[in-house]
Amino acid sequence: MARVRDIGSAELPPEAREVYERFVAGYGPFRNQVAVFAHSPPAVEHLMGLLLDLRQSGTIRRRHLELAIVAVSKLNECHYCVAHHKPMLMVEGLTSAGAELRLANGVVLLAKFDGEFASHSSTYAGTGTVRYAW
Repeated sequence: MARVRDIGSAELPPEAREVYERFVAGYGPFRNQVAVFAHSPPAVEHLMGLLLDLRQSGTIRRRHLELAIVAVSKLNECHYCVAHHKPMLMVEGLTSAGAELRLANGVVLLAKFDGEFASHSSTYAGTGTVRYAW
């Protein structure tokens, strides 16, 4: 059972309802997220509205927008956002394969492979990181 009740678009003021319905119809698999954000109609209007506007305007390419979302979500360790936005990166021609190993003594080993594929070029990169927390 959910801890927070989902709110449907019918319970929102007209401005937030319109953004909610556009977001659910066209942004991706985030119906449950917007249903929780709906507890604050201004959050739906402004946060979801911003994402929709950025995607529609073309000022920021969709690929770069999704990269920014995944990078920030990764930094914040939001596994939900990373899991739901990564497939959008693949649609945009990006792929990422990574591994993370956490050792008991505070050491984290990370390995990552990235690729970007376009009609005229392909780019590959790999990184390795050792992180120690005390």
